[in-house]
Amino acid sequence: MITLTFKQIEEIIGFELPESATKHAEAWWSNNKDHSQAVAWLDAGYETDMVTDSYPHKHVIFQKIH
Repeated sequence: MITLTFKQIEEIIGFELPESATKHAEAWWSNNKDHSQAVAWLDAGYETDMVTDSYPHKHVIFQKIH
């Protein structure tokens, strides 16, 4: 399990997350392969397990796919 804040994710990817990552968090962070961002973490062997999009504790928990 890996927990990353939205800010840490932005530092890793080198740009800000779109507003929809917070406004529509459930859909944006879903493990839906129709979303290019989901393909990135799924291809890396992880899936999102939980998203907290309320300030100041915005973070995502990624779980290793078995």
